[in-house]
Amino acid sequence: MQGRVALAVAPLLVMGALGVARAQPVPGTPDEIAGWEDLAAGRYVRARATGERVVAAHPDSYAGHLIVAEALRYGEGDLARSVPHFARATSLFEAKFGARPGPDTPWRRHEAALREWALALDEMERPADELALLDRRDDAYQPKKVAERVWPLLKLRRYDEARALGKLACADGDAWDLVVARTALCALEIEAGERARADRECHTGIVEFTPRPGADALFSNSALAARMVFHFDEAERLLVEAARRVVPVSFANPFMGLAWLYLGEGRIPEALEALRGGVDLRMRRPARMDQHEQARVDATVAAVLLVVGETERAADIGARAASHPDRQGVHSGTEAQAAAGASLFIAAAERERAERLAESASAAPFLEGARLRARELSARVSAWSEERRAAVALADETLLVRSLRPHFSGGIDSPVWLRGDLAHVVGAGGVLHALERARAAEQAEDP
Repeated sequence: MQGRVALAVAPLLVMGALGVARAQPVPGTPDEIAGWEDLAAGRYVRARATGERVVAAHPDSYAGHLIVAEALRYGEGDLARSVPHFARATSLFEAKFGARPGPDTPWRRHEAALREWALALDEMERPADELALLDRRDDAYQPKKVAERVWPLLKLRRYDEARALGKLACADGDAWDLVVARTALCALEIEAGERARADRECHTGIVEFTPRPGADALFSNSALAARMVFHFDEAERLLVEAARRVVPVSFANPFMGLAWLYLGEGRIPEALEALRGGVDLRMRRPARMDQHEQARVDATVAAVLLVVGETERAADIGARAASHPDRQGVHSGTEAQAAAGASLFIAAAERERAERLAESASAAPFLEGARLRARELSARVSAWSEERRAAVALADETLLVRSLRPHFSGGIDSPVWLRGDLAHVVGAGGVLHALERARAAEQAEDP
């Protein structure tokens, strides 16, 4: 949430999926051509039906499998089912034309299949497999995809390799490579956890892109870096600029960042306005993108509701966010961080609900009071259960230490103003020991 928004939600790499449906048309059967046209027009249901008809009639049709893969990915967000079709399409193509097809072959379909397959694996958080596919693509085609490697290397925590390739892409790549590389390098330094270095790296990108359109994810990331060094006014300015630039197909949602920033500052009207903007942006996005953001939007809504006293609704929406988690592939955090943060939030909401029920029961008639006491007990049991879930994740001392460093990367996905609950969840002794390590790490950082 607030702390992890700075690390898992907002450090996004907008890869810019250039779909196979938009590649140069090539000859094919009437059904195959119809499938390509449907994909290009966004008629994904019809494209999938056409592709499946082609595959049923001709199981060795690479085009049919590719049409089905794209329709599943872009039309339904069904990544798991699209990947086998990408794999089958690629193997059928290479069996016919080879792994390094010549210029007289429909090579654009092969290149697009490898690239789109890699992007699907990126969303599924399979960075090692993604890098292997980029190797296959670069073995057959030029120019090599250098900038696209920075993000999977970040996910694998291979920071030195990622930095080197990012700098190379910034120096030698085209305009799109520069956007991808700068966005990823900014996110990398945030996730690496060096406050001053992250701020410097992100600021470099902002200087380059301020006069240009787009790059909304870079501005969102840079806002997080500014918040890491406690420059909250600068963070707000960057998020406002990111909100002005954001487009529906971007994975970034700077409105959510603004909502968390305003909420932490007690600016409730501004937080509500930002929240409305974030929900509106989500509603304008393709449905397939819900799997990357729905839980984060729900978590933000729940936090605002909790702060304004709508405890019941906050607890229910927070539980929904926890039970339907987002994919983490396009965010720099991990599932463990998100799950632990959700449990901490739900526990806080349930404790608040229990206190309200206890207060109501104290002045209620006997039978009504008994019912309220039963609900209170249920809420306290639920809070205790969620705290135990969070405690399991926080047994990782590195995660606990990072969670105690305010506005820092790699901690649990929860707002700073809930971190005090860690003493209750983990125990005073564990938190005191982790605080000593956190203070030592802060003092050891370069200015």
